[in-house]
Amino acid sequence: MSDYVDNLGLDISQERAKKALNIHPATKTNGINYAALVNARAKERLAKMKKSLTLTDAIQAKNRYKWGKLPIGLRGMLLERVFYHRGQGMWWYDETLDQHFFLPYALTSEGENSIDFYGQYQLVKPYPFNGKAESNKKSDGKRTTQEIYLGSITRVPVYDIDELEAYIAKHGEEWCRTHLCVIGRDYTNMTSEWNEPRANLQQVFIESQAEILPMMRTAILKACMPKLVKVADEGVYDSVIAELQSVEDSILAGKTMIPVTSFQDLQELEDKSSPAIVETMLRVWESYDNIRKSNLGICNDGAFKKASQILQDEQDENKVRTDMILEDGLTNRKDLAEMVNRLFGLSVTVEMSDSMNKDKEVEEDGRPDDKDVPDQDVQ
Repeated sequence: MSDYVDNLGLDISQERAKKALNIHPATKTNGINYAALVNARAKERLAKMKKSLTLTDAIQAKNRYKWGKLPIGLRGMLLERVFYHRGQGMWWYDETLDQHFFLPYALTSEGENSIDFYGQYQLVKPYPFNGKAESNKKSDGKRTTQEIYLGSITRVPVYDIDELEAYIAKHGEEWCRTHLCVIGRDYTNMTSEWNEPRANLQQVFIESQAEILPMMRTAILKACMPKLVKVADEGVYDSVIAELQSVEDSILAGKTMIPVTSFQDLQELEDKSSPAIVETMLRVWESYDNIRKSNLGICNDGAFKKASQILQDEQDENKVRTDMILEDGLTNRKDLAEMVNRLFGLSVTVEMSDSMNKDKEVEEDGRPDDKDVPDQDVQ
């Protein structure tokens, strides 16, 4: 072949020949590593989907309750952030800084009787929201001012109002304000001193829900697959392209009859089952989303929503399940507010947020009364 090219007097290199034949060398984007690149993009896209759903879940969880009359240095969103990401926290007052704090806590190593017979901590110490006071050190081995401060604090935890009243009766209010802290939890705990953060518990549903999106996208792409038009040769190619463009323009213009002159055979690439798969994926997505909302106490249509009309008894059952979770969180927060108000002389309030109350009002208003139901003739 090279002798033939030389005899013709053509100076064509191998690189120019491959370029003329549209043959490109293997690279990361068009060679043997293309599959790895596609997989990396898919993983990145899935990770972003999970982050987006996690953000939605955090926003919904942190805005279920509304706090009021909090002391300087504390905001309702700070309290809810500790609840959502850490599950529980300790509230104490520092006289030196003249400030109230609410942070995660851990068992202190001081004393031999730090845990009672029920597994409850008897002495606790706070740690920063993003770490522990004992482990967060700079590269030079020195501890920050915050770490030194939190590491020096030890408090006796109080878990309910009756226990607090007993401490006040025994030691007096002044001693209790400087030696006690109030424990607040996101939900009723299962074990004595560990509330799994809701942010961790929700991840299993968030991850499953995020995996539905790529499947749904694939099904939609298959449902929207274009048709192949078989043409005789390249000469007919341009006329067919123009004809198809004319068809698309006519459809957009609202025309119901479209004349064609060079109609060709169409080869279907569409998967007939794709529309049904897309609908199934949408229902699965909605089911996962409803399960996630149920864990937050947010009203929804339930995990297994039927295509037909849902009976009123089923709606009531779903509502009761979510209300119990929502009321449980409110009860724990009210207990915290009651104890800190008694111990520190505050007037902290907490109630359902406006959005949660609106959801309840919509559900209650949406129920048909007996008088609104038209009488039916008995046949």
